Amino acid sequence: MDKNKYLEEAIRIGDEILQRVEKTADGYTWKTMSSTGEQEITWEISESLYSGSAGIVYYFLELYKRTNDDRYLDAVVEGARWLENYCAANKTDYYAFYTGRMGVAYLMLVLADFFKDDAYKAKALKIAEGCEAFLSMDRKIDDLINGSSGALLGLLHLHAATGDEGILKNIEKYTRHLIQRINITPHGFYWDRSGTNIRGLCGFSHGAAGIGYVFLELGRYFGNDSFYWIAENAFAYENHFYHEPFSNWPDFRRGFYNEKTLGENRDKYLNGKKDYFTLPGDMSAWCHGAPGIGLSRVRACEVLKNEQYRQDLDKAIEKTISATLDTGLSVASCILCHGVGGNAILFLEASRIRDDKKYRDLAIQAGDRALAYKEKNEKYLSGYSFAGPINDISLFMGDSGIGYFYLLLSDKVQEKATLLKPDLNKVYSGTTKGLLAIGQEELFAELATSLYPLTYKKVGQNIDLKALSGSQGGSFMLSLKEALDKAVAATNDNATRQVWEYELKKEELDSTIESHSYNRIRRIVEIEKNQACLKAGTDLINAELMLPEEHVLLELPEEVAKNSSDDEDYAIFIPTPEYLLEFPLNDFAYTVISKFEDPKSVKQVISEMVDEFEVTEQAEIDQVKEVTIYQITEALQQGILFTAKSEVVHQ
Repeated sequence: MDKNKYLEEAIRIGDEILQRVEKTADGYTWKTMSSTGEQEITWEISESLYSGSAGIVYYFLELYKRTNDDRYLDAVVEGARWLENYCAANKTDYYAFYTGRMGVAYLMLVLADFFKDDAYKAKALKIAEGCEAFLSMDRKIDDLINGSSGALLGLLHLHAATGDEGILKNIEKYTRHLIQRINITPHGFYWDRSGTNIRGLCGFSHGAAGIGYVFLELGRYFGNDSFYWIAENAFAYENHFYHEPFSNWPDFRRGFYNEKTLGENRDKYLNGKKDYFTLPGDMSAWCHGAPGIGLSRVRACEVLKNEQYRQDLDKAIEKTISATLDTGLSVASCILCHGVGGNAILFLEASRIRDDKKYRDLAIQAGDRALAYKEKNEKYLSGYSFAGPINDISLFMGDSGIGYFYLLLSDKVQEKATLLKPDLNKVYSGTTKGLLAIGQEELFAELATSLYPLTYKKVGQNIDLKALSGSQGGSFMLSLKEALDKAVAATNDNATRQVWEYELKKEELDSTIESHSYNRIRRIVEIEKNQACLKAGTDLINAELMLPEEHVLLELPEEVAKNSSDDEDYAIFIPTPEYLLEFPLNDFAYTVISKFEDPKSVKQVISEMVDEFEVTEQAEIDQVKEVTIYQITEALQQGILFTAKSEVVHQ
């Protein structure tokens, strides 16, 4: 097969992008497609690898390497100059790798290597200055594409290229952040718990695979098996949820992002469509599903050489074949993020590490499919499905990414990993210190403190942490619980046992959440009903309320209660999408709220409270009534109690 056709199409794409350049006094830039979130398209100038000028500059560099055409080299130099000026003039706290400032710094490192010019390394360091502010943003995201793990990946590349001590300190800060943000489950680890998802996401750009991949790079760079262990627990989490009916890792997204989708979710909740919030989707792309997860397993095969990851990779390849090449299932788009181009790069990566031509032949089939689509439709489909036939030119959502895929196909062999999986091939030559040298026992102690802080403080010194080192496959949590249970029993101390049972109950409540997205819409709708009930004023007395079964009242252990204020000997625990919410309660509040464990009217509870306090004078009765109504009102406002008469139709 003549591979020049791929290079010719990549050149055509490059020439078209050159025609759309905006030449400014600060250098070259391009407007790319963006979405407002309301399915409206805007054209904007931005800096990112994903959808901005950095990605286009990266494409022109790859194009120049294969053509030696000075027009493309000019685009690289002038585009890099614009990026440098833009970053200097537009300060930010957003240092994501693919969609933020750290990706621009990475591009400068690529240019430094290509031009053999350390001035670009200095520019990369300048662009990365202040990246620690990313960790302080209110909305914390840890994924590879938009979050702290991607920023950490960029910092690793930056340190490998420059050896800068300040970058090393930031690597430690980011690593600590990611360890502290681990969500520990019996099945493994995930990050980014959110009400927009059924549960923690699987996947490369947004899920556990991508963060696990970064921990692989971290472990390899610093020679630390503790980081490999974290990566393996991320992969174990995904593999636990592998969905046989899909032959894929599930897509757990189920969110709403504006008034329209909020309304749609509200209707599904009110009509009892709970399955919508609990059943995952089936997507196969770099961002979600087998193709991207396969890339993480490519690196795991290279670094860890574990048979499990070879099997994972085989599964990922088979699913990607059906999703990309089978007539009935194939994706229409040819882009990198969620199209043919990005999917087929898994085939190229498999061919590279397995030295097997059959995988490259699969990529060629995908390339021919993309060319055929262009010939039939005249333009490639944008990454925004609602944008129509308008062709974006960005790297991950548009034509330059499609061109990049063609360039990879035009090569006789693929010698290194792609930008979709930017492996770090250097290792740190210095002496590792601090957190970056963390051993497994120290790591286990930190995770145990995060999971069961009160119990571990009391009996942790009696646990053999080395015995947990074999807890692969996501069994760390179960091994830790068993070890703590034995240590607690050995104390023969009732107070310690109470604290342990208290923390176990909290963990059990949190782990039984069926769907974070269902939890989110449930709380939104039910609090709306509560507000309507409160607005009714005098009708509140006749309202029938209930304590939802997932809202659990507990008596606090003595050691916990003594640290609370206002004689709060009880607490109510409410599972929310982000965390387990805890409201301390005094005796009176506990008594009022506990009466709604079975649905009752406010009037009935007031009567029961009057009887319980054995008051007979009208002034005393009025006082009990007033305080009870106040407590009920507070519980409704906080979403502790729900209205019992609901429009929900249960299936």
